[in-house]
Amino acid sequence: MVEFGKKLTHRKIDIWENFYLDYDGLKSILTQAQDESCNASHASALSTESKLHPVTLDFLTHLRMELEKIILFFLEEQGKIALALNQNREDLWKAHEVVEYEMVYQHFQDTGLCLLRLVQFLDLNLNGLRKIVKKHDKIMQANLSRSFWKGGKLASSKL
Repeated sequence: MVEFGKKLTHRKIDIWENFYLDYDGLKSILTQAQDESCNASHASALSTESKLHPVTLDFLTHLRMELEKIILFFLEEQGKIALALNQNREDLWKAHEVVEYEMVYQHFQDTGLCLLRLVQFLDLNLNGLRKIVKKHDKIMQANLSRSFWKGGKLASSKL
């Protein structure tokens, strides 16, 4: 199986590259923690003091920034698609000739393609998010996933 970081790099849309989850950056935070062998102290810190380990705090800080970046980009692109659909609808009402209808049809197809790419962007980022949180739990011997995801949905109150 191909590593997710490679899959993410391969499937990115180039012009959106800066808006994808920085999976490698988040992974490097965890790899550093693994190298420092701090996972045993993390488990004891959680059980005795109910505080998060500094590595988990650093990880969560970076994860929140990544999520904000992704969500803001998604909303911006969603708005562009909504405007394009509205314009397509207006153009459809104004069309009177076959050539005009064909042009509007092509614009609807182009807008649908933009929507499909945005859904793929979201899917790839959600998979990356799920995988990096799971990797955190494995390395840090913690269960961030349980507090991060509830019923298969992102627990926004935790962010």
